[in-house]
Amino acid sequence: MSCIEMRSPVVARLLVWLIVVFLAAGQGVAAQTELDPSVLDPSILKQHEKVPLSTSAPLATAADGERGIFEQTQKSWMAGLVDACGWSFGLPDQPRTEDYLAILSGTRLLRVEAEEAKQQLDSVSVKNFRNYGRFSGSGWVSGIAAPTKVHLNFLLPLAGKYQLTANLRLAGFRFHIGDKVLTADGLQMFSRVPLGAVELMSGPLEVVVDIPPNASLDYLELEGEHARRISPPQGWQVDAPLTVGVVARTAVQVVGLEQLLPLSDEMILVEAEVIGNTDRAKIVDARHLGAPSGGKWLRMGAGTARLELPLTIEREGLYQVTMRAAANRPVKVTVNGRVEKMVEFAAYLDSRVVGTFRFNAGTNRLSVELPPRAGIDLVTLQRHSDSDRDYRQLAGLADDDLPLIDAANGMLKILAALGVSR
Repeated sequence: MSCIEMRSPVVARLLVWLIVVFLAAGQGVAAQTELDPSVLDPSILKQHEKVPLSTSAPLATAADGERGIFEQTQKSWMAGLVDACGWSFGLPDQPRTEDYLAILSGTRLLRVEAEEAKQQLDSVSVKNFRNYGRFSGSGWVSGIAAPTKVHLNFLLPLAGKYQLTANLRLAGFRFHIGDKVLTADGLQMFSRVPLGAVELMSGPLEVVVDIPPNASLDYLELEGEHARRISPPQGWQVDAPLTVGVVARTAVQVVGLEQLLPLSDEMILVEAEVIGNTDRAKIVDARHLGAPSGGKWLRMGAGTARLELPLTIEREGLYQVTMRAAANRPVKVTVNGRVEKMVEFAAYLDSRVVGTFRFNAGTNRLSVELPPRAGIDLVTLQRHSDSDRDYRQLAGLADDDLPLIDAANGMLKILAALGVSR
C-alpha cells in the first residue's frame, strides 16, 4: 500500500511521538521484538466474511476524505498495516480477510493435514478408517509397500522458530525442511512424535517426507512463541469505519509499547498461599527473608516445582503483573500457557515487575516454576488505562482536529521505516 505525502506539521508530530516513546521505553528500535507479547484471545480468529483485501490502492488523500469520496474502513487499515510492516510474505496471492487475521493475531500455531497438503503425483493414498487410532481432519496419508515420499505444501503466515510435531505410525520417517532433516519413529498406532525446532521464514513452504513402507502420516503441526496481538478492543470489524483511535491503538500494539500506557488504581492481589501445601512447596510464616504479605508465603524445599496460581479477572484488559518472591536463580513465569518470561529475584522477598499482559475476563492462569529453596509471596495485577484517548495520547494523535487520512498515512510511513518484525 502506498502512502501520500503529508503536511510537515503532521510528520513532525508523529516523529516526535516516535522519539519520545522509544526514549521512555529505554531501548532502541532493534529491541522491539523482545518486549512482552500479549496473551492472545482466540476469538480474534472468529470467522469473517471471505472478502479479498486489496493493497494496490493508496489509503486516500485528505482532500478525498473531506469531499466524501472515500470512506476509510478497518478492512483497508488491516491491509495497510500488514503491507507497511513488511509482513505480506505470509499472504497468499489472493488474500482474504482471514489471511490478514492470521498475521495480525500473532498466533504461531499451524496444523498441516497431510491429506490436504500432499501433491497429486505423490505415490500415497488417503484413507479414513480408525484401525490405527484416532486421526484429525478428513483422513490420513498411507504409504505403499515400498519407501515413498509425500510433498506437503502450505503457507506459513509468520516467520519464527517453530517446534514441529507429527502424528504418525511406524518407524523410519524423515522430514526434509530446507537444508534440515528431522527423523522420527512412530508406534504401531498413531502417536504424536516431536521432531525438533526449526527457524522458518513466512510464505509458501514445502516439507518433503520420506515415508517408510506401509507407514501412515496424519498431520504435521508447527508451534512457536506467539507474537503480540494487534486488534481493536472488540476485534476487527472489517466493514466498520476507521477511526483515529483504531489507528493509534494498533500502531502502539505493533511497536509493543502498551506497557507505557498509564496505570489505573484498579488492582488485584493474589496471595500465593491460596495454592495450599504441595508435595514440594509448603506454606511458611518465616520472616528472616522479609515480612510476608498476609503473614505467610509459599516456599520450596530441596526440589523444584511448577505452581499454578488461578487469577479471576472481572474486566478484560491490559494488566501489569508484579510478583513478590525470593529466589537465587531465575524464575520462569508462564501466562495462560502462552507467554513465558524469565524473571530474576533477590535472595530475600522483594517485588519485581514481570511484564504487561492482556487477560480475558474470567479465569486465567499464572504458572511459576520455582527453583530449590525459592518462594513466592504475592502476585499483584494492576490494570492499565486503555481507552482510545490513552492510546491516542501515547501515539501522539491526541489532537481532535488531526485529519484521519493524515494520521493513518503518517503511521504507515513510520511503521514502514521501522520494519517491525513479528
